[in-house]
Amino acid sequence: MKFSGKRWTHQDDKLLIKLWSQHDRKHIASVLSRSIPSISYRASFLGISSINEISRFWNKVNKHSNIFGENNKYPTECWLWIGSLNQDGYARFWFNGKIIMGHRYIYEITFGAIPTNLTIDHLCRMRHCINPDHLEAVTHKENILRGIGCTAIASRVTHCPHGHPYNQENTRINHKGARECKICYKVWRRRIRKYKGNIDNKDKTHCNRGHAFTKENTYIIPSTGGRQCVICKRLQRKKYEKT
Repeated sequence: MKFSGKRWTHQDDKLLIKLWSQHDRKHIASVLSRSIPSISYRASFLGISSINEISRFWNKVNKHSNIFGENNKYPTECWLWIGSLNQDGYARFWFNGKIIMGHRYIYEITFGAIPTNLTIDHLCRMRHCINPDHLEAVTHKENILRGIGCTAIASRVTHCPHGHPYNQENTRINHKGARECKICYKVWRRRIRKYKGNIDNKDKTHCNRGHAFTKENTYIIPSTGGRQCVICKRLQRKKYEKT
């Protein structure tokens, strides 16, 4: 369709106001023979953009869903969004020239602006619910820990596989940021030291390159108790310094 570039008239404005709350922009553009950006700009100029879009927003809300959260265990009823959803299942809505998230919008008009360091958590576990009583502003970490993902499940574990408690005295954080039982970690380290120090090269008389494990040519590794050839250690150091 070829859209005209004619000026807006009073009759065009009256027709735009009449159609705005009843039809989408594509239909209005066809009726008025104008582009979608043009009618959006004109609606904003006339001051009908926000007013009618709020009315259109509530037309996409089902307040009588008869669903009470996930598994119907939440005390109050969910307000389910019957409009468009994003790929994660959250309500989305075209408002004032951009796409907004339905649950964030309803929270802001009910409780005020959302702090920049907080996100919205659905207490009912229904992502397309926009009941403000089911929404709470929490940190991103808290939102993840309340979920059902692997991180949340692991955080709710109170004992290690061998039954030792994850308390302050018995918990260490490894290089990956995960919790580890100190008792089990000490047992594992003792096994490693025993293996490397007593089994790996205890009965050997020469290193892999043929150097004898004499008193002068033997270095004891403090952390494991294992032996190391001094000549090989020096060669390794020289090789590293050259690179």
